[in-house]
Formats: sequence, C-alpha cells, structure tokens
Amino acid sequence: ILLNASSNLTEATFTITNTGISIPQDKLQRVFEPFFQVESSLTREHGGLGLGLAVVRGMVEVCGGKIYATSEEGQSTSFTFTLPLDNSHLKDPVLRL
Repeated sequence: ILLNASSNLTEATFTITNTGISIPQDKLQRVFEPFFQVESSLTREHGGLGLGLAVVRGMVEVCGGKIYATSEEGQSTSFTFTLPLDNSHLKDPVLRL
C-alpha cells in the first residue's frame, strides 16, 4: 500500500494505492454504493458487507470533500479524496449513506 498526501491553498489531497487487487473499470463508480461488491456472491474470495467505502464516501462528503477511485486492471487500485482546508461554511453536517 502506498500513501501520498499533498495540499494547496484550498484543499488537502490524499491518495491510497493498493498494489494487490484491482477493480474492473466498469465497477469503479459503483464501489461507493452501499452493499455493492465487485465479486459475485457465488465466487467471492474476500469478506465484507460492501459498506466500508460507502461510509468513507459519506464521511468525506460530510467534511466537504470528494472521493474517487482509479484502477489499472491487474496492477493496482487508487482511492483519492480531497478535504477542504476551511470547512467553516458547512452547516450541521450529517452523514448520509
């Protein structure tokens, strides 16, 4: 796993790259949906309920940030999220899944 962090005047950017498992391109947008799992239930090798990335997305968004994934099939998957350095404009943040 590789971690990269940077910032500019308005936001911090974090990228986490997993060099083990990749996600097919056609599934990248769905990995942040609650209960979505890339592997079918009949052939799953990895555990989990499919909630982790939905929770992460909700936490990032409640802080005023954004998250997205990129993947090189057979090589790696990267998750990048940004957080504003000033989120004082946010009113009564509520986590939504």
